[in-house]
Amino acid sequence: MSSACTLLVGMSDPKPCAMSSKLTRLFVAAPLVAGGEIALDPAQAHYLINVMRCKAGDEVLVFNGIDGEWRASVAGSGRKSAKLTIG
Repeated sequence: MSSACTLLVGMSDPKPCAMSSKLTRLFVAAPLVAGGEIALDPAQAHYLINVMRCKAGDEVLVFNGIDGEWRASVAGSGRKSAKLTIG
Protein backbone atom coordinates (compact mmCIF):
# COMPACT_ATOMS: atom_id res chain seq x y z
CA MET A 1 0.00 0.00 0.00
CA SER A 2 1.42 3.38 -0.96
CA SER A 3 1.78 6.16 1.58
CA ALA A 4 -0.88 8.21 -0.24
CA CYS A 5 -3.38 5.39 0.27
CA THR A 6 -2.39 5.06 3.90
CA LEU A 7 -3.21 8.72 4.52
CA LEU A 8 -6.73 8.23 3.19
CA VAL A 9 -7.58 5.25 5.40
CA GLY A 10 -10.01 6.22 8.13
CA MET A 11 -10.74 9.69 6.75
CA SER A 12 -14.42 10.45 6.39
CA ASP A 13 -15.85 11.97 3.25
CA PRO A 14 -16.56 15.70 3.41
CA LYS A 15 -20.15 16.54 4.26
CA PRO A 16 -21.69 18.32 1.27
CA CYS A 17 -24.65 20.67 1.45
CA ALA A 18 -28.04 18.94 1.61
CA MET A 19 -29.13 19.69 -1.97
CA SER A 20 -25.95 18.38 -3.63
CA SER A 21 -24.11 15.07 -3.74
CA LYS A 22 -20.94 16.98 -4.70
CA LEU A 23 -19.37 19.93 -2.97
CA THR A 24 -20.92 23.25 -3.94
CA ARG A 25 -18.57 25.70 -5.70
CA LEU A 26 -18.74 29.40 -4.91
CA PHE A 27 -16.86 32.35 -6.40
CA VAL A 28 -15.57 34.85 -3.82
CA ALA A 29 -13.70 38.10 -4.40
CA ALA A 30 -11.60 37.75 -1.24
CA PRO A 31 -8.02 36.43 -1.16
CA LEU A 32 -7.87 32.75 -0.20
CA VAL A 33 -5.39 31.75 2.50
CA ALA A 34 -5.30 28.73 4.80
CA GLY A 35 -7.15 29.45 8.04
CA GLY A 36 -8.73 32.64 6.68
CA GLU A 37 -12.35 33.61 7.16
CA ILE A 38 -14.65 35.06 4.53
CA ALA A 39 -17.84 36.96 5.32
CA LEU A 40 -20.21 36.31 2.43
CA ASP A 41 -22.33 39.05 0.90
CA PRO A 42 -26.13 38.69 1.35
CA ALA A 43 -26.68 37.13 -2.10
CA GLN A 44 -23.99 34.48 -1.55
CA ALA A 45 -25.27 33.75 1.96
CA HIS A 46 -28.82 33.36 0.60
CA TYR A 47 -27.60 30.95 -2.08
CA LEU A 48 -25.65 28.75 0.35
CA ILE A 49 -28.10 28.77 3.27
CA ASN A 50 -31.52 28.89 1.60
CA VAL A 51 -30.98 27.46 -1.89
CA MET A 52 -28.27 24.85 -1.27
CA ARG A 53 -29.40 24.23 2.34
CA CYS A 54 -25.89 24.43 3.80
CA LYS A 55 -25.52 24.46 7.58
CA ALA A 56 -22.62 25.10 9.94
CA GLY A 57 -19.96 22.47 9.36
CA ASP A 58 -20.89 21.76 5.72
CA GLU A 59 -18.04 21.99 3.24
CA VAL A 60 -17.94 23.96 -0.01
CA LEU A 61 -15.29 24.76 -2.61
CA VAL A 62 -14.38 28.42 -3.06
CA PHE A 63 -12.36 30.08 -5.80
CA ASN A 64 -11.44 33.63 -6.77
CA GLY A 65 -9.72 33.26 -10.14
CA ILE A 66 -6.29 33.99 -8.62
CA ASP A 67 -5.51 31.65 -5.72
CA GLY A 68 -6.97 28.42 -7.10
CA GLU A 69 -9.78 26.41 -5.54
CA TRP A 70 -9.89 25.86 -1.79
CA ARG A 71 -12.04 23.75 0.51
CA ALA A 72 -13.94 25.80 3.08
CA SER A 73 -16.48 25.05 5.76
CA VAL A 74 -19.52 27.05 6.80
CA ALA A 75 -18.45 28.55 10.13
CA GLY A 76 -21.67 30.30 11.01
CA SER A 77 -24.84 31.47 9.41
CA GLY A 78 -27.90 33.56 10.03
CA ARG A 79 -30.89 34.25 7.83
CA LYS A 80 -29.02 36.72 5.67
CA SER A 81 -25.36 36.21 6.57
CA ALA A 82 -22.76 33.46 6.54
CA LYS A 83 -19.04 33.03 7.14
CA LEU A 84 -16.68 30.49 5.66
CA THR A 85 -13.43 29.21 7.13
CA ILE A 86 -10.77 28.32 4.54
CA GLY A 87 -8.73 25.18 4.94
